[in-house]
Amino acid sequence: WYTNYTNRLAVSSDPDLDRNIYRNLGKVKKYGFDGSFAWQPVPQLNTYVFGSYLKSEIKDDVQVGTLLIGGVGVPVLAPTAGKREAGAPVYTFGLGLQWDTKWFELGVNAKRTGRRFIYDTNEPVQTIVGGVTRSVFGAKAPAYTLVDLNARIKLDWLGLNEKTYFQLNVLNVTDNLYVGGFSPSVNQGPTYANVGGVPTVTAYGNAPNSQIGYPRTVIGSLVIGF
Repeated sequence: WYTNYTNRLAVSSDPDLDRNIYRNLGKVKKYGFDGSFAWQPVPQLNTYVFGSYLKSEIKDDVQVGTLLIGGVGVPVLAPTAGKREAGAPVYTFGLGLQWDTKWFELGVNAKRTGRRFIYDTNEPVQTIVGGVTRSVFGAKAPAYTLVDLNARIKLDWLGLNEKTYFQLNVLNVTDNLYVGGFSPSVNQGPTYANVGGVPTVTAYGNAPNSQIGYPRTVIGSLVIGF
C-alpha cells in the first residue's frame, strides 16, 4: 500500500485534557505492506503467521510557533523534514497455533512490535540543566514481544451442552515490562528565545504520558451456554 498525504492530520490522546489532540504534519508519504498466511496441516491444528512493515516520511518542517525578533514575527519550525511519524512501529510480526480436539483446545499467540519514535522530530526526551542539553530517555520506545496462552476444556462430558466450557488465558506469559502506549507529538514543547537573532531552545516541556503494558495476567472463565 502507498498513501501520499497533503495535510496529514495525526491524532494523539491527552489524558490530562481528557481529549484527542490533532496536529497537521503537512505533506507526508506513507507506504508498506501487511501480510498473513494461514495453514491447517491436519484438521485439529490451525496455524498462521503475519507481519507488516511501515515507512513514513514527513516532507517539510512543521511550524510550532512564532517568535518576535526585531519587531517581526519569525516562524519557529520543528525539524521534522525527512523524519518519521511518531507512534508508528517500523514492523510487527507474529504467529499463532491452535490445537482443537474433541475434549479440549490449546493455543499460543506471539507478537513482536518494533520500536516507535516518541516525537515527530525523532529527537530524544531532553532537559536543559545549567545551559547544557541532556537526554533523559531515548528517541524511541523499545520494541517488545508478547506471548499469550489459552486453554479450553469442553464440559459436555459432564452431561452439559457443547456451549459450556472452562477457559484459561495467560497473557504476557514472560511478564515482559513494556510501553504499551504513549501520546506522540511533534516535539517536546520547547520554549524558544531570541538569541542573536536566532530562535533558540531555552527549556523543554514535560515528557509525554505513557502507559505501561499489563503484566503477566491469568484469567479463568466458566462459560455456560443455554
